[in-house]
Amino acid sequence: MAKYFLYPDPGIYDTGAITTGTSNGTAFFSSSSIVNADRITDQSIGSAITDFDEDDAIRINMGASSSPNAIAFYHSAADDNDINIYASDDATLGTAVESITANFSAGWTIVDISVSSKQYLYIVNVTAAEWDYCTEIVVGTKYTFDRNFDLGGKFGKTFGVTNMQSYGGIEYSHKKHDGKKTWAWEWTRLTNAHMNNLITLRDAVEGSRFKFLYYDESDWNWVRMSDKSLQKKEIAYQTYNTSIELTQQLS
Repeated sequence: MAKYFLYPDPGIYDTGAITTGTSNGTAFFSSSSIVNADRITDQSIGSAITDFDEDDAIRINMGASSSPNAIAFYHSAADDNDINIYASDDATLGTAVESITANFSAGWTIVDISVSSKQYLYIVNVTAAEWDYCTEIVVGTKYTFDRNFDLGGKFGKTFGVTNMQSYGGIEYSHKKHDGKKTWAWEWTRLTNAHMNNLITLRDAVEGSRFKFLYYDESDWNWVRMSDKSLQKKEIAYQTYNTSIELTQQLS
């Protein structure tokens, strides 16, 4: 199986990128009926939207001429709502992109989509029940590694434990958070095209600013990379070495 990154279109985090409303099946009408709609693009999987009723909709402004190929949903609990996705350049729903039928499990659900140069993505609840467990939506690019990283990668876990010692020599420990997985690896002798694909990822997430998803062939991991990641070193004409460091995000 292949390894993937799924990184966001940075436009979805701009101020005013999320507009709530309703849909009649062809058009979008702005309203404030959905509660906590900003939760879906707040870079946290800890809090969910609420009061997302049948025919309610969210419009995501991705910026002009965006062409995402995947969308990811994080749910705090399983949900069997049916969701329709559309893409458009105006207040009409436009092109039907995908229909997701009753298959949201707790955790990440990844759906491949095909959108060509559109500004808006519409997400519509078409089930006669509230859609209330979604805590984050990532719209962007699913990038399959051009080739696997070099042997010798490091895969570990850091624990939020602080140890202190009293004047009497007794040690005390304090756990601040659960363990977080870490990854560090290198790619050597990359082609110019492969290096540019990784630079596009680096620039889209602005180094360590935005979280994104890493699929390790078994699980989707919510991660942040270090600022020193994906810097390129030219070792021959249009041939490069680079490295990356990732840390799992707990929320």
